[in-house]
Amino acid sequence: MDEETIIYHEKQESALCAVHCLNSLLQGNYFTAVDLADLAHELDDQERIKMMEMGTETKEFLTFMAQDSGNVGDDGNYSVQVIAKALENFGLTLTSLTHPSMVDVRRDPTSEAAFICNQSAHWLAVRKLGSNFWNLNSLKDDPEYLSEFYLSAFLDSLIDKGYVVLVVRGSLPRIQPDLADRSWKRVTRRAKPTTSSADEQVAARLGNLLDDCVCRFCFEVQTADGRICCARSVRALPRSSNHRYSGAHSPRWVRKSFA
Repeated sequence: MDEETIIYHEKQESALCAVHCLNSLLQGNYFTAVDLADLAHELDDQERIKMMEMGTETKEFLTFMAQDSGNVGDDGNYSVQVIAKALENFGLTLTSLTHPSMVDVRRDPTSEAAFICNQSAHWLAVRKLGSNFWNLNSLKDDPEYLSEFYLSAFLDSLIDKGYVVLVVRGSLPRIQPDLADRSWKRVTRRAKPTTSSADEQVAARLGNLLDDCVCRFCFEVQTADGRICCARSVRALPRSSNHRYSGAHSPRWVRKSFA
């Protein structure tokens, strides 16, 4: 059966991706640009006090005072400290996915419920809602479904692109949908199609190949027509074409033809 999930997803407005990211993560209209600006100025004041304690005639203090805010830019972008402070009010913490303590999480990110990702001036959230993970990027028109299989590869691809991926831990707020708000959307994930015995045979041969290949943890299969499938899945695999197999944690590739 098709699965419907009600999801809060804010679309991009101006340069407010940090606001959209937090609200989509928390699943509700919790923050505005003014709220984050206030937090940024509060952090600026705290930093200024610490610098003054070190002496107001030091080169470091004079340089600090001559600079603009380090927590909010003219373009509306916010520092990670502002994002962490905003989530701290909900009892939530952030830890980099590349931190040594997150080795097990990077190997199996499905053990967590939410992530925040940042590259330069863009922020996006990934969260498990219902039984599925969703990419809540405000640049997209709708939430993007991420299978448990693909989640690890997706996060790794963001890191490869220069994103900082942060693991969100703590008790997330209870979701209370308000369908009168256009940011709430009914998103339907279609049921997986049934497969033929021939498809199952191809998938079995593919699985045997991968068992002897580079990495057993996470694989993608890209068919000749560009479709991405799970190597352990029997859906949508054609009976004849070249496939390429990529371990999500390995740069090596293997090519094989099925007749």
